[in-house]
Amino acid sequence: MRGRCYTKYDSSYFAYGARGVEVCQRWRDSFEDFFSDVGHAPPGTTLDKDIKGGVGGKLYSPETCMWATAQQQAAHRRTSRRYTINGVEKCIAEWARQYGVSGPTIIYRLDVKGMTIKEALAPGRTGVRGYTRHPKYGGFTAQITIDGSTIYLGYFQCELLARQAFEDAYLKYKGVPAPASKGLIGALSAS
Repeated sequence: MRGRCYTKYDSSYFAYGARGVEVCQRWRDSFEDFFSDVGHAPPGTTLDKDIKGGVGGKLYSPETCMWATAQQQAAHRRTSRRYTINGVEKCIAEWARQYGVSGPTIIYRLDVKGMTIKEALAPGRTGVRGYTRHPKYGGFTAQITIDGSTIYLGYFQCELLARQAFEDAYLKYKGVPAPASKGLIGALSAS
């Protein structure tokens, strides 16, 4: 932390010290004070100054720092694209996890297709999560998004097989049955 803020030859200096990021005097003077303020890092976390201190925060201090996972920190980078829906602001990765649409798909829909964020978060062309009609070949591709990463499940000639692949993967990765579908399979199971 001190190196990235005050040592010009530190590999991270350009993103911290060169931008005016500082460490509060209390922590600069005493590691014991720093440790008494933040304690041990929980497993899988590093110190973050942007979540509590605001994106692009310029001070490491007890008021602005907390232990955070890489996923939490990524959501609060100054380079993260953030969108607001119904008064709730999140980055693309957070919206992707919530809606089950991959981040690259959302970005493509926003930047190339010119969609609004609400349109970009809509399920694929089948109208259900987990599989979409393939625009070029006419069949269906199935995929599932787990922790922001999309896993491609395959290409299928019919919607039934694509949906089954999605349901199997949903149960495998999430441990619960997939939500009910309004696609072909939902119609078949309702009769």
